[in-house]
Amino acid sequence: MGVNAKSPGRLLWVVAGCVLTLDAWSLARFGINFPNADDFCQVLCVPYYWDVAPTLQKKIAYVFELSVEHWIATLRLAALLQAKVFGSLNFLVLMYSGALLLAATGAIIVTVAARNHRPWIAAIAACLLFLPANHEAQFWATGALQHFGVIAYAFGAIFCACRPKLRWQAGALLLALFAAFTSASGLMAFPAVAVTLCILRKPRLAIFWGALAVVLFAVYFTGFVRPERQPTLLATLSNPLPLVRFYLMALGSLATRPMPSLFVGALTAVTCAWLLIARRKAVPPVVAGWMTFIALSYAAMAVGRVSFGDDGAVISRYRVYSETLALITLVALVGVIEIPRAKAFLWCALALTAGWYLITWRMYLPLIAHASIRQELSRDHYAATGHGIYDLYPPQEYGDFVLGRAGARGYFDGLQIARAPLKLIAEDSALIESSESPLKVERLVVDPEAISVMGYVPRAG
Repeated sequence: MGVNAKSPGRLLWVVAGCVLTLDAWSLARFGINFPNADDFCQVLCVPYYWDVAPTLQKKIAYVFELSVEHWIATLRLAALLQAKVFGSLNFLVLMYSGALLLAATGAIIVTVAARNHRPWIAAIAACLLFLPANHEAQFWATGALQHFGVIAYAFGAIFCACRPKLRWQAGALLLALFAAFTSASGLMAFPAVAVTLCILRKPRLAIFWGALAVVLFAVYFTGFVRPERQPTLLATLSNPLPLVRFYLMALGSLATRPMPSLFVGALTAVTCAWLLIARRKAVPPVVAGWMTFIALSYAAMAVGRVSFGDDGAVISRYRVYSETLALITLVALVGVIEIPRAKAFLWCALALTAGWYLITWRMYLPLIAHASIRQELSRDHYAATGHGIYDLYPPQEYGDFVLGRAGARGYFDGLQIARAPLKLIAEDSALIESSESPLKVERLVVDPEAISVMGYVPRAG
């Protein structure tokens, strides 16, 4: 079922390359080498806790210690690699690392598509996976390493598990463990591999992976304390309608808004069900495994986050799962469409995804720029005063303390990477009253050493 890609093929590869180049530029332009939110406790603290652990055994135990409901060993190892091998933490480099993991996911998916479909799938993958709608994960070191990383590891594990030789199976196990040690959703790689092996009629391997899944699920959450705001599992399952609504909305969250996301999620769910039931022989086992992983990951997320409502379902950092599901669903659909219709279908899919890519740039560029300025302001204010400017997390004293400790120990110096503050008053002559400034002040932070102003100029009209 091929499409003659000789004439447009090169152009489509160029389109994919341009999207990746734009993403790299946006990280260079809007990414700030300064910790944000969970970066303080998930990345910035890591070298210190490693150093103060008295024995190698306790150092290793810290790396694999539960953080809320996740094992985040891969994040801690990335922080240690930077601090111990390269000398200091660089949060922008960690963002780029997450982007590379996401690009690797796209590359794996492209290789599974039919050879003549690959130029279209590559361009569509670039537009879907690197949507600016992912800004929370994209411009946040912890988010990029965790959410982009877990998908890359899980997809890689399922891809390797479909290969017959022992070294591929060993690679699958290693990548699945990477996924589990990145995020709790990475646990779903194990049952997804088991399902894939069942489809491939490898019952012994499937039982092995199923047993691994049971063992990991039994021990993974040891020490986890359920937050008071989170309802119990029984209470959540006893009210299934909000759970189903949340699940479908999350499946379609690439649409970014609750009601469009609900529609896209329902359409995606129906399409996947049709492919896996009515056309199961035409769907590659690896794609079926990927679908299983995304479906199980969103099911776990729905159970844990349904209390957050619609906003929790469409949150930016989780949209990459929805985008990846849409991409692999497209790969499966193209595989079952008759040859004369495949080309038109691919062009329509490319037009829709490219259009949505451009629309989301227009939608989210102001938000991305605003968040970047806030981070830059926090970095510069900290350099001038020793006090960062934080939102909900971290608490002021904790954030300042952790930054100061990192600077004192030499693995992250916020003073060296910041801009020097402007001299506010050059003379002491009387001020002259002028016309009212159009600037609307959002936040004013006053310290003896510096004043920082966060504001905006409203659009005309």
